[in-house]
Amino acid sequence: MARTKNARGPKTPKNSTITPEAIINNAHSSKRTRGQAVKVSPVKRLECLPPSESNIQTYLNFPTKLLKDRYSVISQCDILQGRSLDVSTLETLRIRKEVEDLIEQIGWKSFFHNDCPAFIELTREFYTTFEFDTPADLSLDTPGVIRYRLMGYDIEESITDFNLSLGAISKDDLHVDWYINSKVGYGDFVPNHVWVDMAVGKTTYDPSQSPSTLLKKPEWQYLHRLLSFNYIARKSGTTTCSKVELYVIWAMVNSVKLNLGYWLALQIKKVLEKRKGLILGSMITRLAISHGLLDLENHSLHKAHDNKPLDEKSLIRMGIVEKKDGVLKFVPPSTPMPPVELHRQIKRARLEKSDILDNLDAPDQSSLDQSASNTTGSDVMQMVDGIVVELRQKIDDVAKDLLKKFDEIAKDMMLKVEEIAVVQAEMQSDLKAEIRFY
Repeated sequence: MARTKNARGPKTPKNSTITPEAIINNAHSSKRTRGQAVKVSPVKRLECLPPSESNIQTYLNFPTKLLKDRYSVISQCDILQGRSLDVSTLETLRIRKEVEDLIEQIGWKSFFHNDCPAFIELTREFYTTFEFDTPADLSLDTPGVIRYRLMGYDIEESITDFNLSLGAISKDDLHVDWYINSKVGYGDFVPNHVWVDMAVGKTTYDPSQSPSTLLKKPEWQYLHRLLSFNYIARKSGTTTCSKVELYVIWAMVNSVKLNLGYWLALQIKKVLEKRKGLILGSMITRLAISHGLLDLENHSLHKAHDNKPLDEKSLIRMGIVEKKDGVLKFVPPSTPMPPVELHRQIKRARLEKSDILDNLDAPDQSSLDQSASNTTGSDVMQMVDGIVVELRQKIDDVAKDLLKKFDEIAKDMMLKVEEIAVVQAEMQSDLKAEIRFY
């Protein structure tokens, strides 16, 4: 790992391909000599007023036009607030052990257990200078493939160095099989097959539409929401389960170790390409602490935010859990009714109403004629009264059936309205946070 003060900007990326298998194979024969990563101590939460843009820019000076242009783009991106585990909520839902075990099985403890705040200057400086090269002979120990700058220091690291800096591994893990063989690609992962096993129903997997509310176990749904905020860079608690989220949860369930440094570097690169909101601010702070560049008790940085707990209130707003008779429970896995299907049900009910009224059993005309020849006027009046009573009873029955159907439709519509209200509330919250920031 190399670190220099006021060094040049990032190197030009090498446009070559690399297979995950090549990284693993090259790792077995590489020599490993590492510096010791700094252990991150509990963080003291710092509060500050939103700084002006002019004050922030005084901390971010870049020597080249390329970096200055990149910073002008990065400075327009939101620094997204991450979410953190809420132990009390997990205990209330009785899934704490299950969640902790799944995190341990994948080897991402430092990712899910990180209470560092995110700082504006650190996050922008990191993204402005970040580079991740993937040459054909890439291994876990290829030097200098990950490059970034923090507090004015340019840092060059291998994937293993990056993992050490993140706190994902220790020096004792460098030669163990679980780390050397940790996954850096999808391998033979088939999303459709996995989805059938892990989700309720027999729905076909669609990464843009398949909701995480179909996942069979509540701990899977909880971890998906954490990934949605912290890894995929979503601003709201959307339920869509992407391919990489499904892969991570599948790896947890099957005790497959994923190389945290590789997957984070890959995702950061995608964020830069798509110019989405900036994620992992708390992990960037951890990197600065690990390199001895930041003292949380003595600094002049401006805080973007702390991670927000994924607590009971948040889960209720997202529609994952509900509180009945004072008891907090997960909502059973189900597929929300699409608006198109809801419209079809309303139309079907209207048609049924029309058909029922048209098909009411009317008295047979021939039988009326026959009866009329053998009856007096009073008998006819009694017959008419009987027909009226019968028609009224049938109309009442039809009305009751229609009311029941419309009640069911109304309940489905209210559920949809509540889901829309949750999304609107979260969007308003994000907007208020941005207004307060600026």
